[in-house]
Amino acid sequence: MVETTGNLAINFRSDLNILFCRFVQPTSSTLLRSGYEHALKTALENHAQFWLFDLRRRGPALAEDEKWIMEYFFPRVESLTHVHQYFAYLVTPSHYVHVRDVIGFDKLAHYSPLTDVRIFDSEEKAINWLVQNQTANAKP
Repeated sequence: MVETTGNLAINFRSDLNILFCRFVQPTSSTLLRSGYEHALKTALENHAQFWLFDLRRRGPALAEDEKWIMEYFFPRVESLTHVHQYFAYLVTPSHYVHVRDVIGFDKLAHYSPLTDVRIFDSEEKAINWLVQNQTANAKP
């Protein structure tokens, strides 16, 4: 079931074990943050560890919002779940360049021992990365 809150459509796909979060149009800081909070609530309800955020329709985020995600949201997810989380972000080509040049892929890739973040320009690549991590972390 796809649930839309503000400008974010959220759908947990149990067949893939992935929480899909898609911004449907440009969004304000308030809606961005409330959308992330709602996504977290949905993730907790479904014990989701694998997230795909589609930012292609969201538009640019303010530096304060990027900082909020890095310094508040990711640590909050860790403190509530205590399990490894995987975040795949699907972005436009220009956003890809922005993240590479301003934030840095290495900073995201090595965010913390409990959080892996990757940036993708292809949904197929993003899903493959999430599925590969599920397989790698599956308990025998």
